[in-house]
Parts: sequence; structure tokens; C-alpha cells
Amino acid sequence: MRRQSGYTLIELMVSAAILGIVMIALVQTFTSTQKTHIMVGQVTTAQQNLRLVADLIERDVRISGYLVPKHAAICTVDSLNGPDTLYVSDADVLLSVADLQALNSPSISGNLGGPITGIGAGGSIGGTGTNIVVSERWLDVAGTTDFGVGRGIIVVDRSDLNGRSICGTITAVTPNAGSGATIRVDFATPTLNLPGGIPPDLVAIPAHVYSINVPAAGVNVPYQLVRDGVLVANDVEDIQIGLFVDTDDDGVLDAGEFFGDDGSAVGDGVSLQYSPDLADGRMLRQVKISIVVSTERDDPNQTAPMAQQQVTGNRNPASVPPVDRKRRRTYSSTVRLRNV
Repeated sequence: MRRQSGYTLIELMVSAAILGIVMIALVQTFTSTQKTHIMVGQVTTAQQNLRLVADLIERDVRISGYLVPKHAAICTVDSLNGPDTLYVSDADVLLSVADLQALNSPSISGNLGGPITGIGAGGSIGGTGTNIVVSERWLDVAGTTDFGVGRGIIVVDRSDLNGRSICGTITAVTPNAGSGATIRVDFATPTLNLPGGIPPDLVAIPAHVYSINVPAAGVNVPYQLVRDGVLVANDVEDIQIGLFVDTDDDGVLDAGEFFGDDGSAVGDGVSLQYSPDLADGRMLRQVKISIVVSTERDDPNQTAPMAQQQVTGNRNPASVPPVDRKRRRTYSSTVRLRNV
């Protein structure tokens, strides 16, 4: 009788075991590769957001101060336990010098601004829900006003020898009869007290405002960088601003001329409007910008190391959120103001 060939039970069991081991290895490799692919995609997105945000802020800062008083170019709010807020004069709303000359406009001396009426010598301006009356609209497209809800505003006294500024966000605009408008502002900086005896020359400057919406603890929503109330990018965790104020006008960074940088006290609250005697806005020369972005989600690899939001500028390290498995990128640059 002819013998039949085949596999024994032991051989089948060994083969099944080897196949199972190979399949497990393949699944693990596939899973690991997929997690890596997901994380690389998130990091790439974060880097693209960082590049977009940095280019936009740098561009606005670089051209700020165009045709406005020097101390109206930049206004900042230095925060101890969170992101800073940046106000930048809006050069886009202005006509060019050539256009102004074609209109025979006398206002091309670098002191443009919407004149503010109703506030005299010894008065003050500031606080939330403040109404200011601007007697003229900005020189731009006919029939429109460049002060809009959600946008920023910088107010200065053109005759102020201390170079002070205050800034805030516009919450309402009501056109007045004839020309001008009443603008309601939530000022984010301390009140500007005006000297007595000399009538002030107050003007309002349209501005871009950059701020970060920080989610409440335990709420699963992303950080949001907004410009004039409009979302620019998610997962921008921090922005810190440093100011080089060339007090002696020698073009050299001397001791005591840089505010809000790593070398100053943590959360010292120093910026142009907080310390007018030390930081004259007319002498502002450069702005240092530090930005921190993160990936949208944690690294899916549970063995990945934990990380924490990076600290830049003079922010209090104790104020950053707890550790997680997100990946972060930090960008820092120094921008020279062309028009100041």
C-alpha cells in the first residue's frame, strides 16, 4: 500500500506559532510606522503655522509707525502668567505719500491720527468701556472708517515729551453726524493721565491687535492666535514681546534699554505704557518676538517622553500648563522698525 505524505500536528502547530509571531511583528511595525507618520504630519503642520504666524507679525511690526507719531508705532501688554498682547499701528489703512500729495493733504509729516475731542488739560483717558470722539475719519477709501469692531487702537498725545501710549480693543463704532465717530474701547493698559495747563493733542491710531485665547483648565479646546478678532492659527501657545528702546539714541544696546527679555525680572510688567520715564516710545528701535506653537494632539506613542510648554521672554515658568506628549517648536526674531 502506498504511503500518503503530509504534515504532522506538531509541524502545523509550529508553523502556526511562527506565522503568529511574524504577524504580530508586522502589526507592531505597521502601528509604529502609522504613529510616526501621524506625528510627523502634526509637527509639519505646527511648523507651517509657526512660519505663517511669524511672517505675518514680522511684516506688521516692520512697517508699523508709517506716517504716525513715533510713540504710536507699537503698544504692548506684558503679562506675568500668560501670553503678551501686541498692538501694531496699521499701515495698510493709510494712503501712500504720493496719494496724499495728490490730494494736497498737509498731513504727511508723520503725525497722522484721528484727533480726539472732549478731553482737556489735566484729564485722563483709559479703562474699559471708554467712549472717545474722533473728529475726523482716517484718509482711506471714501465713505469708510478704519476703526472697526474687534480691531486695535493706539492713543497718544502728540505733544507728550515722555513718549507714552495706551492701547485697547474697539467694541463699538458709531458714526457721528457730519464726520467722525464715537468709538468705544476696552483699554488694556493703565490710564493715561494728562498734564495740567497744556491742552493735549490726543490722536487715535488704527492698529492690529495680536492676542492668544487661552483655554480654561480642563477644557479640551486649542490655543488660538487671533488678529483683530479673527483666528489666524490654532495651537499657538505663547507670544512674548521684548522692546529695545534706545534711550541715549546711540544705536547701541546698553544696560537698561531692553524690556521684557530673558534678562529682566520674571513678569516685571515693563512695556512702553507701563514705564514712560524709562521706556520712551519715541526711542523704540527694535522689537523681539518669541512664539511657541504645539502639535494639535499628543504623540500617540505612549512611550514618547513627556514635554512642557517652553518658556520665553519674561514669563513666569510656574504659569505654563502641565506636561503632556505634544511636540513644540519655538521661534524668535528681532525686527527693526523701518518708520521709527
